[in-house]
Amino acid sequence: KRKHPDRAQASNSLMLDAVRLVCDQKKSIREVAEALKISKSALGRAVKKYKDSGDKDNILFKSNLVCGMIFTAEDEVLLKEYLLKASKMHYGLKRMQVCSVAYQHAKALNRKCPASWQANNLAGRDWFMGFMDHHSELSLQSPEATSLGRATSFNKHNVDAFLSNLKSVYDRYQLTPDRIYIGDETGFTTAHNRPKVVGACGEKQIGQVTSADRGELVTVLCTVNAIGNALPPVLIFPRVRFKDFFLKGAPAGSLGLADRSGWMSSELFLLALEHIVRHTKCSTEEPILLIRDNHESHVSINTINKAKESGVILLTFPPHCSHRLQPLDVSVYGPFKSRYNAACNDWLTDNPGKAISIYNVAELVGSAYVPTVTQKNIISGFQKTGIWPFNSEPFTVDDYMMSPVTDRPVASPCGEVSRQTATMVSETSSASLLENVSNAEVNTNRARSVSADIFTPTVDESASTSTASPSRIVPSGLRPFPTATPH
Repeated sequence: KRKHPDRAQASNSLMLDAVRLVCDQKKSIREVAEALKISKSALGRAVKKYKDSGDKDNILFKSNLVCGMIFTAEDEVLLKEYLLKASKMHYGLKRMQVCSVAYQHAKALNRKCPASWQANNLAGRDWFMGFMDHHSELSLQSPEATSLGRATSFNKHNVDAFLSNLKSVYDRYQLTPDRIYIGDETGFTTAHNRPKVVGACGEKQIGQVTSADRGELVTVLCTVNAIGNALPPVLIFPRVRFKDFFLKGAPAGSLGLADRSGWMSSELFLLALEHIVRHTKCSTEEPILLIRDNHESHVSINTINKAKESGVILLTFPPHCSHRLQPLDVSVYGPFKSRYNAACNDWLTDNPGKAISIYNVAELVGSAYVPTVTQKNIISGFQKTGIWPFNSEPFTVDDYMMSPVTDRPVASPCGEVSRQTATMVSETSSASLLENVSNAEVNTNRARSVSADIFTPTVDESASTSTASPSRIVPSGLRPFPTATPH
């Protein structure tokens, strides 16, 4: 890393002009360096080189920065690709771990390292900052927590199984996009997330008023279809009995329900299903497809019977995959909750000294619902997940990078060893009016937690980057990618 990033490197033509001023016009090196704003030491070296050169017309003055480099450009690219792949696998490296890998890589390549590297068994901070400057694709970020179930269950096998079931329903019933519905619950609390505010520079902590440290939860069920239409939401309040004034300010046509916990239950979902049937006007002659997660409250016997009677085809998402397959999670709930938090902050500003209660949530949800649950956002979610227009390959290889951590070598019937997802897959039936659509589920109870710092002693061939030859030393050979150990 350059110690003086503000000091510009003189071009070859400028340095040649400076040298000729010194050698031909007999000016001092200091005077010329100050006049042309170049390094006095660099000009001195250039003058010496000019005097010692036999061909003064074709002489070149090159920077000597390369002389102090430990890694070549190709070595840095290999390290960059290794870090990107580890990050996509959700096992990204900390700064100290990157410096440790860099030092190990330098030793494996028999490169001359600074004394500080050898004393600490780590690459220096200057090298790390320079490496990050060289590769704009990398940045030091705070990762978002991702459960092991989500990281391993979202794999190509589960996604392909779901999309295959979806395609079979489309082919059999010839459903139009206005008959394809998605439903999902999300929670809103009276203690909202604080927005960023302007405060004094240098202050370690800036306060912002909220209603409570831990607020009460109100569950909101949204149902949308593939052409961008949204049904009136269902709001579930944490009370034993529902009162009509709970829905003051809610979107028109909303259904209000009450449960002691504020969560969806089998009994409440049956009422919510009747609400959906009433607004979609579906029947056995004109059925609709309703895609939901496979929570037990959504697949009770009474719900299945009601769906059969009303003309509702139920299809469920694979477990722990809704964050990528659920259109509402992908493109709607993010702006919806951001607008809700902003509305809560405005309400507290307009009502100083008062706290938000569950009786204000419906009005705040209503103010955020209309501008965010829009046709544009809904259609975007359907497109990104491949549900409509149907896309059998909506995700790239990079999107599945976290699932190979739990791959296992298993013996096939022929005795050959292959790599296969470790999670046990079982077929479950999703209730429908006209057919039972089987959907793959992953038994996450068999998933094992893997520490980011524990690695297997062997290296998978696929871990090597495409730019490296099989005989070349690569970072993944020194610090293999994490792989769960077999039971």
